[in-house]
Amino acid sequence: MSFSDRQQNDNVESTFAKKTKAAETKVVKLNADLHYKLKLYVAKKGTGITITDLVNKAVTQYIKNSDIEKTIKD
Repeated sequence: MSFSDRQQNDNVESTFAKKTKAAETKVVKLNADLHYKLKLYVAKKGTGITITDLVNKAVTQYIKNSDIEKTIKD
């Protein structure tokens, strides 16, 4: 494979990586007791679920059940 072929291949991989970039994440501070409980739950489940997965699911559900969406639209 020539240098230009490798360079082209790198450009394709770079473009692919940009298009499939994961969602941006932000750091959120979590109460120590909640963190401990979630960490223990994740360890006991052993299914590959993460604390982040659990928190995202809980926050999404909270937003659905609260007036947050309505407030944002107003």
